[in-house]
Amino acid sequence: MSGNISDLIRQARSDRPTAAEEAEGEAEEHLCYSKLRGTRAVAFMLELRLAAGDSSGFDYGLLGRCTFDRSAGVTLYFAGGTVTIRGKNLRPVFEGILTHRVAWVAVAVEPATVARDPEATVVTAIEVEVEKR
Repeated sequence: MSGNISDLIRQARSDRPTAAEEAEGEAEEHLCYSKLRGTRAVAFMLELRLAAGDSSGFDYGLLGRCTFDRSAGVTLYFAGGTVTIRGKNLRPVFEGILTHRVAWVAVAVEPATVARDPEATVVTAIEVEVEKR
């Protein structure tokens, strides 16, 4: 270790994240999904919160393809299975999944209440089909 104490303090302060960098790392919480903020924020797993209260996690590394169809929803093709997310205004979920920034997706508890907001993303169903081996 070399340098005087002032240099060491200055270096330690410059290594700490700024308030803007810390805020950038926080998640953007929505009713039916959570999206990580920041240019370097990446989720490694996608958690699916089903209507019955059960959850499943899928590794983003096993995601081979993702499609968005306004009438059918978002379909995720993982190695070993397919996930279909149904609802309305799902484009933000699709875009977040493409960049591996969506941490979780959940079925809305009361979709009729949320549906009053025309801009709200509402997930009405999540269907998981696992390939049989």
